Amino acid sequence: MANSAESQVGALTPDRFFAGFIAALRTISAEPEDSFSRLTASRVSLNRAFHRAMTSPAGSSFDEGALGLDFDPLYGVSPWFERALTRAQRDLLVGFPNPTYASVEIKLKKPQADRLLTLIGHRDDFIALAEAFLTNIEANAA
Repeated sequence: MANSAESQVGALTPDRFFAGFIAALRTISAEPEDSFSRLTASRVSLNRAFHRAMTSPAGSSFDEGALGLDFDPLYGVSPWFERALTRAQRDLLVGFPNPTYASVEIKLKKPQADRLLTLIGHRDDFIALAEAFLTNIEANAA
């Protein structure tokens, strides 16, 4: 019989999964609690970093198939990730403060992100995924 925590992770809806991912990014951010956090990278870099994080050991806790994740290696983008960013903007989790989309502003403050992670659950899994994502952005920028 599968561990109930593992089956819950696999049962996350795509929107809840992405909200947990965004909340984890904000939680580990060095920005002050009452400010927003910003990711600065090209859209392709963000897409590739997300794909690498999901295919790393940190992403193994999540069921890519159940979430419907995809990645186009030819163009270096994930249509799923792009749609998730758009929905997150609609839900006011993120914003794009410039027209080039080279910067993503996480609109959650740390206390909000912590509450969201508590609500969604799987804090450690999301934190590990967020750390892998940020490591991959930094590696891609070098």
